[in-house]
Amino acid sequence: MDLPFSKGTFYSSRFMVELPEQSKYTTELTMQPDDPTKVEEVYAFLPSLRRVLRLSSAARCSPILGTDFIQDDNTWLPTNFDISVLGKKKVLVPIADPAKAFDLKSYVQPPGTFPGWMKPETGKWELRNLYVIDLKWLTARGAYCYSHRIFFADPETWIVYWAENYDNNGKLWKALWIVWVPTDYRGQHTLIDIASISAAMAVDFQNSHITATVETPTTTDDDVPGEFKDIAAIANPGGLVRIMK
Repeated sequence: MDLPFSKGTFYSSRFMVELPEQSKYTTELTMQPDDPTKVEEVYAFLPSLRRVLRLSSAARCSPILGTDFIQDDNTWLPTNFDISVLGKKKVLVPIADPAKAFDLKSYVQPPGTFPGWMKPETGKWELRNLYVIDLKWLTARGAYCYSHRIFFADPETWIVYWAENYDNNGKLWKALWIVWVPTDYRGQHTLIDIASISAAMAVDFQNSHITATVETPTTTDDDVPGEFKDIAAIANPGGLVRIMK
């Protein structure tokens, strides 16, 4: 869909902190252009200053709002990588029960040994035949945190269930793990990229640290709250100044 106000933007995302209270309303907006040769634009709204700052687009490895997720987990550019398909592998992937998918109690909580892991009663594991795609960083693009990344993508939906990230010595550093949940959309019970995420984890194996998130159900069409229906404002940096109003 080519929206009239998008002005060359392919994808826009907003992340906002709600807890803890002292960081509430801290927001990051990323805009990825529809031209894959151009760098994305990154903005941050700082409630303490009530200002919007434009961040460096070269900070691909910087964390998103202090988490274990980095900018390139959200909007990586294909032109920065030498991409090859290693083949297909049968991989177990988690599919959550819609009735339990968005409940914090459905996932392992601290002090559990693996916070964010889906509990047995939360859903089912399905054996899928996934593409194994290797993305090797092009050194001509400058410094980067990973030597290469491996995505496990479903050829039927192009949904990525797992991702492995290797440091510059070729050792496993981080992994991304996503739990998907079937979504009812216009009469279809299906999986939709991003919209059908119920939980996501970024696991830093080298530093024994995990960022685990549990989502809220995605709303579409008339079910979207009124404050989010002005897409032109939500998807552009000008809308960030309205956050605290």
